[in-house]
Amino acid sequence: MTCYYRTPPVLVACNADKTDTNGLIRIRFNNSRATCQSIYATGKVGEDKGMQPYSQDLRERIVNDIQRGESSQTAAAAKYSVSLSCVQKLMRQVRETGSSAAKPATGGATRKLAAPAAIAVIRTEITQQPDIRLSELCERVATQTDIQSDESLMSRELKRLGITLKKRSSTPASGRRRV
Repeated sequence: MTCYYRTPPVLVACNADKTDTNGLIRIRFNNSRATCQSIYATGKVGEDKGMQPYSQDLRERIVNDIQRGESSQTAAAAKYSVSLSCVQKLMRQVRETGSSAAKPATGGATRKLAAPAAIAVIRTEITQQPDIRLSELCERVATQTDIQSDESLMSRELKRLGITLKKRSSTPASGRRRV
């Protein structure tokens, strides 16, 4: 027996005896009861690695239904539980490129402080003054490289570089000693 479990944005078909993975949903049938778990890019349950493209199988089914005249774009969107704009963009891509394959990820915006000059300034300033404040570090990077940043951006960049800001060794320990 084949059954369908519909959840936006994925339609999954599975056999009642098996675990089927299609895109982001896993369905298991135990004692005629369906349980559903999220599966992401790593294949580990519950780890979110961001948005994932629709499966190629789903894309091809949508395109085939529309090209054969079995469904309109609106009907295909409803049938496969995807948005109408998704179907429209998919059909535009097929018209323009001839392919329904997912486009590669763009990678997001480039980091402002990823420039080698900025990294060099950050490393030298922290070496010279280990207890520098984030605001002071931002000012020094801005004066030497003309790259403007704020404290939160600088904090994230320091974390990426594996640099921690150290307190002065002369700073007394906080809190009371336990006896």
